[in-house]
Amino acid sequence: LDSSNTHMARFDAAPGPQLKPAKVRYHQVDGNSLTIGHVVSKTPPPPGSTSFHSVEVVHAGGPVAERLRRAPRIDATYPVRFHELPETGCSPAREFAAIFEVLEGMMLAKANRQSLVLWVGRPDKPELDGFAGFLGMLPFRGISVALVSADAVRYPDPFSYRTPSGVLEHDANDPARMGKCCVSAMFGPLPARSFTARLREWAPIDVQPPAGCTELLRLPFKIAGLPLPMITYAGEYEKGVAALAERISAAYPAGALCPIVSCGEMRSA
Repeated sequence: LDSSNTHMARFDAAPGPQLKPAKVRYHQVDGNSLTIGHVVSKTPPPPGSTSFHSVEVVHAGGPVAERLRRAPRIDATYPVRFHELPETGCSPAREFAAIFEVLEGMMLAKANRQSLVLWVGRPDKPELDGFAGFLGMLPFRGISVALVSADAVRYPDPFSYRTPSGVLEHDANDPARMGKCCVSAMFGPLPARSFTARLREWAPIDVQPPAGCTELLRLPFKIAGLPLPMITYAGEYEKGVAALAERISAAYPAGALCPIVSCGEMRSA
């Protein structure tokens, strides 16, 4: 059997998603006696490391954050820095700016992927806990996040969350997220328990080029057994954009799509 044919046969096979659902542990703690050291000891360290480089505490005020700020530290093996999230007023633009303002402060303080981001919530504004996961996405993409929630009514969802405006949202149950979860551990007043993500079926948009089409070339690209709808377009730019918009619009029900043309800032090195 020709080795090249064998290789293609294995590539074209459909093994299904090769992803493991994320698991997150919720630890019961008393906000009046919680210490940063306890959070560090219960949060899984970054891959390939046994400790954290620093602890970046992010908060929006509240009694727990204020007590942690004033509490004396016995273990000084890692620096602890506090960052206050600016008031956003449920404005998506201000939410976006606030996230990057906090993360910029972390980067200037030399935080890195070996750091721990510790979000400290407040009992009167549990909806702010949705910011925790986003702090683990940008710009580090893989930094560990510990969520300290003061909500005594319901557990925070470590896999599906959104900012108060509802515009910025994340769902780790979507297989397009590759089973990655930004929140590594959670702490709060409710009984301890574990959470396991439930990955949904992978259903990408069909972008198979039409028969005889020379402008579209489907690229053989997979990640973790998931075929990605990636194509190369060699025709006129305007026609390509129109064709892309048509395919995306046809794949989703009317009103279910919120297009984002660009997100972020361009800066020279």
